[in-house]
Amino acid sequence: MTEEARMKFAEEAGLLFENAGLTRMAGRLYGYLLVAEQEQVSFNALIQKLQASKSSISLSTRMLQQAMFIEAVTLPGDRKTYFRVRSNFMEMFQKSAAETARFKSLFGRALELRVDATDDVGKYLKEAHHFYSWIENQMPDLIERWKRERERL
Repeated sequence: MTEEARMKFAEEAGLLFENAGLTRMAGRLYGYLLVAEQEQVSFNALIQKLQASKSSISLSTRMLQQAMFIEAVTLPGDRKTYFRVRSNFMEMFQKSAAETARFKSLFGRALELRVDATDDVGKYLKEAHHFYSWIENQMPDLIERWKRERERL
């Protein structure tokens, strides 16, 4: 894969992230890490490759670490910070499952506090709470099914 193809892929990832409500730079950074020649890329190399400011790369790496897409690593004898894609996909999924529970709780509490639960917002809250409850109930089965599927890979 050429560097031009890597950068094009990073741009596509940036647009995908942006369309999902995240920042384009975070998507570009994640996309680049997915296809980089090295498993880990230094902070300074990310600035150079993505032609971005230190603050933009810093903000994006923090956001991606918090979302469990990437992790910071250090190498013995090297003072630089490197970033790489997290190797455990299930950790990200399990964090998502925990967030599902928090959203369910948020919508449930809002519904309890809603003066008129029959108006449009009330209907929205009922549906959202029901959906997140349903998703939360599906998660354990999905995880078990995925574990079985992963064994076949």
